[in-house]
Amino acid sequence: MNCMHDWSCRLTGQYCAALMMNLCLRSAGKRACAKDPAHVIGILSNMLGHDRAPVRTYVHGTLYSLLSHPSILQAARAMGLEAVIAAQMDVSDAESRRQLEFILRQLAADGVQPIVDVDSDEEDGEEIDEIDNLDDVIDSEPIVSVGPSGEQVCTRAHRHRHTFTPPLSPSLSPSLP
Repeated sequence: MNCMHDWSCRLTGQYCAALMMNLCLRSAGKRACAKDPAHVIGILSNMLGHDRAPVRTYVHGTLYSLLSHPSILQAARAMGLEAVIAAQMDVSDAESRRQLEFILRQLAADGVQPIVDVDSDEEDGEEIDEIDNLDDVIDSEPIVSVGPSGEQVCTRAHRHRHTFTPPLSPSLSPSLP
């Protein structure tokens, strides 16, 4: 990845890892990853040793979520993910080791232990209502005001900024008769 600024590369990687984890919490995300589990497990296993702790945490969460899917679990076992994780534990901090232990237990378990998906109601036959027009919902909600907000606050701050004059020091103040 060729980035203009090093910090933007780090943040982009972190946001991508977080997005991947959030998508994989949903059953639709797991199904998408199950189409090519070897590719997904390969990418995630390469990211296990990432230098940024938040990225590692997101990778661990993604693996934990994905391993609840039978075909992904099978692919991970076939690819030797257990050995990769065990090797990573030797060079990890305490928090990462603890997270990796959960993943190892999941890999070693006899059967797939289902994890409740974020969208588990959808699989039970209940459809989740989607909001077609968020503006209609926002406009229909009562507005509770506890004081000035939005433009009022900005206007007041702007006025105060332009009308504020610092106090004069005694030597500079005009003398009063």
